[in-house]
Amino acid sequence: MTSTDVVLAATKCRSCGDRRFPAKAVCSNCGSGQLDQIPITHGTVDASTRTTTETIVEVTEPGGLRIVGPATEPIVVGDTAVVSLVDGRFTWHTETPREP
Repeated sequence: MTSTDVVLAATKCRSCGDRRFPAKAVCSNCGSGQLDQIPITHGTVDASTRTTTETIVEVTEPGGLRIVGPATEPIVVGDTAVVSLVDGRFTWHTETPREP
Protein backbone atom coordinates (compact mmCIF):
# COMPACT_ATOMS: atom_id res chain seq x y z
CA MET A 1 0.00 0.00 0.00
CA THR A 2 1.42 3.35 -0.99
CA SER A 3 0.40 6.70 0.45
CA THR A 4 0.98 10.12 -1.05
CA ASP A 5 -0.20 13.44 0.31
CA VAL A 6 -2.70 14.89 -2.16
CA VAL A 7 -4.98 17.85 -2.52
CA LEU A 8 -8.67 17.40 -3.26
CA ALA A 9 -10.29 20.10 -5.37
CA ALA A 10 -13.49 21.92 -4.52
CA THR A 11 -14.91 24.92 -6.35
CA LYS A 12 -16.10 28.36 -5.26
CA CYS A 13 -18.39 30.39 -7.49
CA ARG A 14 -17.22 33.93 -8.23
CA SER A 15 -20.83 35.06 -8.74
CA CYS A 16 -22.65 33.73 -5.68
CA GLY A 17 -19.87 32.34 -3.43
CA ASP A 18 -21.30 28.79 -3.35
CA ARG A 19 -18.71 26.13 -2.51
CA ARG A 20 -18.96 22.51 -3.71
CA PHE A 21 -17.07 19.24 -3.46
CA PRO A 22 -16.25 17.56 -5.70
CA ALA A 23 -15.23 20.34 -8.05
CA LYS A 24 -17.85 21.39 -10.61
CA ALA A 25 -17.59 22.99 -14.06
CA VAL A 26 -20.76 25.04 -13.53
CA CYS A 27 -22.14 26.43 -10.26
CA SER A 28 -24.92 24.19 -8.91
CA ASN A 29 -26.50 27.19 -7.20
CA CYS A 30 -26.62 29.94 -9.86
CA GLY A 31 -25.40 28.31 -13.09
CA SER A 32 -22.33 30.53 -13.47
CA GLY A 33 -19.25 29.11 -15.16
CA GLN A 34 -16.95 31.48 -13.24
CA LEU A 35 -15.50 29.09 -10.65
CA ASP A 36 -12.23 29.01 -8.76
CA GLN A 37 -10.67 25.77 -7.59
CA ILE A 38 -10.12 25.50 -3.85
CA PRO A 39 -7.54 23.05 -2.50
CA ILE A 40 -8.60 20.75 0.34
CA THR A 41 -5.75 19.15 2.27
CA HIS A 42 -7.10 18.70 5.80
CA GLY A 43 -10.03 19.25 8.14
CA THR A 44 -11.60 18.40 11.48
CA VAL A 45 -13.35 15.06 12.00
CA ASP A 46 -17.02 15.62 12.88
CA ALA A 47 -18.18 12.01 12.79
CA SER A 48 -16.59 8.58 12.54
CA THR A 49 -18.18 5.17 12.11
CA ARG A 50 -16.81 1.70 11.54
CA THR A 51 -18.36 -0.63 8.98
CA THR A 52 -17.44 -4.29 8.65
CA THR A 53 -14.64 -3.38 6.25
CA GLU A 54 -13.50 0.19 6.94
CA THR A 55 -13.80 3.40 8.92
CA ILE A 56 -15.86 6.20 7.34
CA VAL A 57 -15.41 9.78 8.53
CA GLU A 58 -17.11 13.12 7.96
CA VAL A 59 -14.51 15.88 7.80
CA THR A 60 -15.14 19.64 7.74
CA GLU A 61 -12.41 21.55 5.94
CA PRO A 62 -11.45 25.05 7.17
CA GLY A 63 -13.86 26.77 4.73
CA GLY A 64 -16.83 24.77 6.01
CA LEU A 65 -17.29 22.10 3.33
CA ARG A 66 -18.12 18.66 4.71
CA ILE A 67 -16.59 15.67 2.97
CA VAL A 68 -17.38 12.03 3.71
CA GLY A 69 -14.81 9.38 2.90
CA PRO A 70 -12.83 6.41 4.11
CA ALA A 71 -10.09 6.57 6.73
CA THR A 72 -6.95 4.44 6.80
CA GLU A 73 -7.17 4.08 10.58
CA PRO A 74 -9.64 4.63 13.40
CA ILE A 75 -10.06 8.40 13.80
CA VAL A 76 -11.67 10.16 16.75
CA VAL A 77 -14.13 13.06 16.48
CA GLY A 78 -12.18 16.30 16.92
CA ASP A 79 -8.98 14.95 15.34
CA THR A 80 -7.34 16.82 12.47
CA ALA A 81 -7.41 14.61 9.39
CA VAL A 82 -5.17 14.90 6.33
CA VAL A 83 -6.16 13.62 2.90
CA SER A 84 -3.92 11.13 1.09
CA LEU A 85 -4.05 8.96 -2.00
CA VAL A 86 -3.87 5.27 -1.09
CA ASP A 87 -4.02 2.59 -3.78
CA GLY A 88 -5.57 5.07 -6.22
CA ARG A 89 -8.34 6.49 -4.00
CA PHE A 90 -8.51 9.36 -1.55
CA THR A 91 -8.56 8.56 2.15
CA TRP A 92 -8.20 10.42 5.44
CA HIS A 93 -5.59 9.81 8.14
CA THR A 94 -4.51 11.62 11.30
CA GLU A 95 -1.40 13.76 11.32
CA THR A 96 -0.10 11.76 14.27
CA PRO A 97 -1.19 8.09 14.28
CA ARG A 98 -2.59 6.82 17.60
CA GLU A 99 -0.89 4.12 19.60
CA PRO A 100 -2.72 0.76 19.35
